[in-house]
Formats: sequence, structure tokens, C-alpha cells
Amino acid sequence: MNNYQYYNMTLAANATYNAGVYGNFFAMLTNSSTTPVKVQIGDTPEQDVPAGLSIEFSSPFNGLTIRNTTSGQISITFAVATGRIVDSRLSLIDSSLTVNLAANAIATIAQITTTGAAAVAVTTPAQTKEIMIQNTGSNPAWIGDANISTTRGYKLESGETIVLAASCNWYHIDDNTNHTTLNVVYMKQV
Repeated sequence: MNNYQYYNMTLAANATYNAGVYGNFFAMLTNSSTTPVKVQIGDTPEQDVPAGLSIEFSSPFNGLTIRNTTSGQISITFAVATGRIVDSRLSLIDSSLTVNLAANAIATIAQITTTGAAAVAVTTPAQTKEIMIQNTGSNPAWIGDANISTTRGYKLESGETIVLAASCNWYHIDDNTNHTTLNVVYMKQV
């Protein structure tokens, strides 16, 4: 037997494939379906094996069964070997790969005292990933868009913190009688 056997096949809906293979390493390289196939390797129990999963055994196995549990036809590629398989192929759709190694930073701003009129807190800095707003005052405030009011938006109680996973300008308002204080932190890429 060769040290490495490579299989590229199509399985019909609900089909089973029995392979008389021998090895101690199995790798499911591709699967055209997002549903993992069921695989029984040697005497091990059947298990879900998604594309990209590799399994190394301390002793060799003999035979494997692959079962398509979907209602449609799938194409799979897998490999069996008597040694570890490393498949480092990479497919690029547009022949380019961008790797973003940007660091994260925290930007704090001065405390904000709310008023009874809708006010933009601060224009959100570029590359902001998250905005954390904490009500450190003793009265509630409302957070939202430019149409904010005490009946629209998110009511931020005293002591409460909200994290917005967005890069947007946001507004605050209070009930025009009981002002409160907000602390704001921006998480951004630099």
C-alpha cells in the first residue's frame, strides 16, 4: 500500500461508501455540503466529520464507512495515510488575500452630562468596532439615534452599561429634570 491514498467522489443522497483502506490518519479535505458526513473508521463509533477535520489514531485502522445523510448529492475529498497528512492548499476566489494585522486600541472621552435635548455624544472615531457606554450618574438616560426621546431608544439605568457593536454616531437625552453622567469608551482598530 502507498503511504497516502486520496479519494475524490460523489455520493448520492443517503448513500453509503465502504472503503477497504488501511492507515492511522484520516483527513476529510472537502465536502460540497455544509452538513458533515457520518464516518465510521475501523471499529470506532460513527461520528460527524466536517470538511477540514483530520483524525490521527495511535494504532492503524482497517476500513472505513462514509455516509451521506443529506437529501441531495454531495462531492467529497478525503485522504487516508500511514503517516500524518498536511494539506496546505489555499483557494483564493479573486487571486488576492488581505491579512489585517491591525492592533486594537481603547479611546476614552471626557464624561458626558446629559441634557433634556437630544445631543450627539461624540462623533464616533474612524475604525471603531465597539462603543461602551456606562451610566455613572444617579438618573436614567436614553441612548439612540437623532430621533431619541424618553419614549424612544434604549433606557440606560443608573449603573448600567451597554456595548454597541457598531461604528455609528449615537445620541443621548434625559428627562430634562434629572441630568446624569455617562462614561464612554471606544474600542477601535489602529
